[in-house]
Amino acid sequence: MADVAEDTFTAYPLRGHKDGVLCVATGPVGKKEKNWREERPLLLSGSEDSTVRLWDLKTRKPTRCILGCFSKNPVNSVAFTPGDPNRIYAAAGNKIFSFDLRKTSILLTKPETILEFNKEEISQVAMHRKGKFLASCDDSGEIQVIDFRGREPKKLKTLKGHSNICSTVQFRPQAPWHLVSGSMEAKDAISHWDFNRPKLLTTYSNQFEQERDEQEKKRAKNKGKKLNEPVIPETRIVNPPFVSSLSFSHDGKILAAGLGSGHVGVYNAKACETLGAFKAHAMGVSSVEFPTFGNDLKDGLLLTAGSDKSLAMWQGVGGDMGAVKLKVRVGLPEKPNWIATSSFGGAMVAVADCSATIKCCYFRQ
Repeated sequence: MADVAEDTFTAYPLRGHKDGVLCVATGPVGKKEKNWREERPLLLSGSEDSTVRLWDLKTRKPTRCILGCFSKNPVNSVAFTPGDPNRIYAAAGNKIFSFDLRKTSILLTKPETILEFNKEEISQVAMHRKGKFLASCDDSGEIQVIDFRGREPKKLKTLKGHSNICSTVQFRPQAPWHLVSGSMEAKDAISHWDFNRPKLLTTYSNQFEQERDEQEKKRAKNKGKKLNEPVIPETRIVNPPFVSSLSFSHDGKILAAGLGSGHVGVYNAKACETLGAFKAHAMGVSSVEFPTFGNDLKDGLLLTAGSDKSLAMWQGVGGDMGAVKLKVRVGLPEKPNWIATSSFGGAMVAVADCSATIKCCYFRQ
């Protein structure tokens, strides 16, 4: 594996949470209150401590703390509204809370609205790129699509198809009525929906064969054994390929899925076909993201974080699967839960992990 050179990577911590950080999201660039002409890059985080914090990446300090309204539930997912840096959403338990950041108070304790359309605990919320819809998936396996086009938000559709926990959901860019969801099912765990009809367009496999080189190594090892010498089979823990994370390339053509087996599944969402998979981590992949920096269409850049306590950057994802190449791998002090990227400072990756500290990793490309 490739290692990162010291002169191409720096990191700094964001401290403020009191327990493990479960989720992070980078948002649209906002404006400073005192000088509306000056831009500020923002980061949202949700934690086991039942709070949400808003960070200014320039000052590396929190500017808002949201607490006391989540009934002591952990905040599993946070999201900005595209085009509106003042409207944010947070999911805790089976509820979605919205907040208006135009309020000048540093501490926010009352949400603007509370949406309660999900039956069970919400795993993730995702905003449509035009801010008109929100999708929320939960432990029942259902996905709720919420419509914000009217004066009041209302449930547009309920998508049913998963037989186990629905762990992740994403709207597909450049396809206004499409979304994709992933679940804790053993096979065909990724569903591609037209949520307007609603209709299940196709399912994608999350099961992939073991890498050929591992098989060849095992055959070569056993080939030299004598006939009267017992062959001791290798015992290896195989994690089920549950889907933990989904991410689309900016043009909406390529879909990447982080799997519990340590693989990343790659799919052509435009053609509704499976391209293949590559082994990204020695343990389960907890988060994947096509970064907001670089050129994912040209270089096929993809960020992955795994339970083997590493963060990796890949190139060539979406083209010939044999050409996928590890660009850099960075060791992490804790198991990561979520990653989010920003072009602020060139190339930044925020890592939420089992600790109370967010790690912001900068790559100088």
